[in-house]
Amino acid sequence: MRALPHPKPDHDEHGLNHRTWNNGRMSTPSSPLRQRITKVSYPYVAKLHAAPKLTLPGITLFLALVGVFAPVPVGIPALVLLALLLGWLAFLSWPAVTTGPRFLRIFSILVILLFAVSRIATG
Repeated sequence: MRALPHPKPDHDEHGLNHRTWNNGRMSTPSSPLRQRITKVSYPYVAKLHAAPKLTLPGITLFLALVGVFAPVPVGIPALVLLALLLGWLAFLSWPAVTTGPRFLRIFSILVILLFAVSRIATG
């Protein structure tokens, strides 16, 4: 079996033509609020990016499990924190995603908040 040659990059990875994660669909923030939130969020996103890959899924899973199985006084704040975390990430990624992923982001946040309300109602 013959080995395939390594593909040659179509750009200089360390030069002026270095391509970043931007896939072309992302634009500059359009409103002053979006610009401000993006700027304030940058250090936190950079820390999350530098953290091990399972950090964000681990935080999400932890908050979801606490929200579902902990007593109401502990579970409700965990669910609200989870909804806020997902809402923040959805806000930051909003310009870069299409309609389908946007709908899923909104739907997941609404499900979490509705579950929190149902936990409050059932006590």
